[in-house]
Amino acid sequence: MGYNILDSNAARETGFNILQGTMRRRQRCSTAKAYLVPAENRTNLSIYRRRSSRQKDARVFLYFIFHLRTLLCFRFTKQLRPYENNSMFICLSQQFTSEESGIVLLNTTNPYDPPIIDPNYFADPDDIRPIVAGMKTCQKIATSESMQKVGAKPFETLFPGCEQFYGNDDSYFTCIARGAVVTLSHPVGTAKMGDPRDPTTVVDPLLRVKGIQGLRVVDASVMPTLPSGNTNIPTIMIGRESLLDIIKQNFNVHLATNFQTTILRQTFKTHSFDL
Repeated sequence: MGYNILDSNAARETGFNILQGTMRRRQRCSTAKAYLVPAENRTNLSIYRRRSSRQKDARVFLYFIFHLRTLLCFRFTKQLRPYENNSMFICLSQQFTSEESGIVLLNTTNPYDPPIIDPNYFADPDDIRPIVAGMKTCQKIATSESMQKVGAKPFETLFPGCEQFYGNDDSYFTCIARGAVVTLSHPVGTAKMGDPRDPTTVVDPLLRVKGIQGLRVVDASVMPTLPSGNTNIPTIMIGRESLLDIIKQNFNVHLATNFQTTILRQTFKTHSFDL
């Protein structure tokens, strides 16, 4: 098909590469495991779970956006390797940009009850086009010479409700996309960052919750727009920059580029910080 094996973090991003992840000893490693667990016994750190704050008229959850994906399943009639037991592979078609957003609202007067979530999938008709285009690419990959050598074939079962469109790729894939689209689990925006005067924002540029003293939100929910890639690294960087702001606020210092080996190691373990 003309695609090369490449570095997915380089300038050219179209091609094949091994899926990347935050790993430690061949297991998935979260930021909590990497950073929070080793520090949980520090005397200047308090960790509370399932805490909440109530604030009248806060615009939390009125806006959120996320990545979408639809999958196509194929089966092998031959095994790639003798020790492989699975006889199928999945090709994902993902959409990374959208002009539309969903909403999350309170369902009852009790904020702890399950909320109303409306993802607003495909409210913009243009959003479905990259999904369908990706599904066509999946089909090309599955029918390529290399995949045919291992007997790759699409599942014979037609997608329920879309049988009448089979044979017309555009209509059939559009029908599948509308019926099988799921979130890629990258939601952002429910605590939108921005100008404090903007009524749609929840936190200011320093991630301080408007109208509540001493409270910050430091996670993906503060992103006002959705990055094209995975939200993992941007979220980690948000945490890092917020920590810098807190340190500068408490110590009134200008942090050098080697702050991690100076200020953090010397003071963060022993000092307490105000948000």
